[in-house]
Amino acid sequence: MRDVQILFQDNAAGANSSAIVSQGRVGSLINAKPSDRRAVLEEAAGVSGLSSRRHDTELKLKGTEQNLTRAEDALVQSSEVLTGLRKQARQAQRRREIDGRIREAQAAVLLIRKMAATRALSKAEDDHKANEAKSWRPCWACSGRPPRRDAATARLPSLRDSGRRPRPRWRGRRPTPRT
Repeated sequence: MRDVQILFQDNAAGANSSAIVSQGRVGSLINAKPSDRRAVLEEAAGVSGLSSRRHDTELKLKGTEQNLTRAEDALVQSSEVLTGLRKQARQAQRRREIDGRIREAQAAVLLIRKMAATRALSKAEDDHKANEAKSWRPCWACSGRPPRRDAATARLPSLRDSGRRPRPRWRGRRPTPRT
């Protein structure tokens, strides 16, 4: 519809065309305000289509300027957000580095503790063996024979062959069960 109106305005044809001037129109043109006179002269010259196009173009230009202003505002906001995100990224990187250092330090502490515990265990085992050997020597030295267990083990084959059961060491009372 708009295109048809522009076509008629460009050709100076249509209802508002000045090709045919009515009788009272010349008098009204002389008495008209300058803005009204300008409109009639533009229509007669065939440039009224250009003024409507100019108006449309001005509206589009204003819309484009508004869009540009909104885009600039969005750019400013995006740059602010980007600055905040960069700061957060630096903080996160620093946190990862610190966490890595903490894990390394904890691993070193655990390794040191393990090594100390291994040394303490080895020393305790050596001390136990030395003390055990020291504690059995007096028993063997006093009796002049191996401990009772070895003697009892030595008697087992002869008892098995005879079919007798070994006599219990308790006399009339039963040993308490071990739990």
